[in-house]
Formats: sequence, structure tokens, C-alpha cells
Amino acid sequence: MDFNNLAFHADLLNIIPSIVDSDDIVVSYNSELKYLLDRHAPIKSRSVTSRPSAPWMSLEIKQAKAERRQAERKWLKEKLTIYRQLFCSCKLKVKALIASAKQMYFKTKITESVSSKALFTLTNAMSGKAHTVILLAPFPVNELPQYLIGSGHFSRRKSTQLGHQLTVVRQTGHQSTNHF
Repeated sequence: MDFNNLAFHADLLNIIPSIVDSDDIVVSYNSELKYLLDRHAPIKSRSVTSRPSAPWMSLEIKQAKAERRQAERKWLKEKLTIYRQLFCSCKLKVKALIASAKQMYFKTKITESVSSKALFTLTNAMSGKAHTVILLAPFPVNELPQYLIGSGHFSRRKSTQLGHQLTVVRQTGHQSTNHF
């Protein structure tokens, strides 16, 4: 809905007599003006997503992007070939600046990597691979060893045999020759 200046002006002139007749002029004026503004220029809400800037973003890149937007607006307004060529050259400049800044950023990160694990983590982050940790079971960390020891027939049998061997060693004084 576009703002119609003539209709707003006419409505504004129509509310003046009702305001003058009112006992509380300021309250009446504010409410009538609010009504007119809501009618002719309603409030529009916008949602803005806040994102952190890229780590390689610099003031030089921001200025080049602003020049690119300015050249684009001029080209779209004037529709001349020379302004399109200027916009395309600004676009290429921004692209080259970003590529160079990214290259320097990642080169620095790679040289700062102190271990192969850090280097692989960086490589995965650069390629967009998410690092996921797979847990065996949804158990609290302090109960996980007991779960691993106590679960399954094999581990119960193994712990029973180990307990039996320890009992034999204590009673006879020498180690049994039975193996698992």
C-alpha cells in the first residue's frame, strides 16, 4: 500500500474541528493523529537474522561491496552499457578480494595447526563435514564402565572366570593354567 499524501492531508484537515471542540486537546490530537497514521502508514514489522560476519571479512571488502552496490544501482537506474561494465568490474573486484582473503585466512589456519588432528578438524570444517560423536548408549558417563563390564554374556562369563581364577590363586598360592 503506497502512501497517498493528498488523502492523508484531507483526513488531517477533517480531524481538526473535532480536536478543537475537545476538552483535552493534547490527548485528542494524539489519538486522532495515531489513528490517521495507522490508517495511512501502518507499522510494518520485519524480522532480521543476526549472523556473525565471516572471519576473513575486512574493511576493504566491505568498501568494495558498497562500491559494487552503488554501481549496480546506477546501472539499473540509467540502463547504459558503460554502467553495466562498471558494475561487472566492481563485481569481479569483490570476488577477487574475497577469494584472496579466504585463501590467506585458511593458509594461516593451516600453518597454525599443531597436530594432524587439528589439521583434519580444520579440513572437515572447510569442506562442511559435521563432526558427530556416536555414543554407545544414553548412560551417564560415571555408569558407562559398569555398563560395559556388566553387559553381554561374554563379558559376564569372562568376569566370572577371572573371579574364579583369583579365588584359585588365593587358595592354592599358585596361578591356574586355565585361560579364557
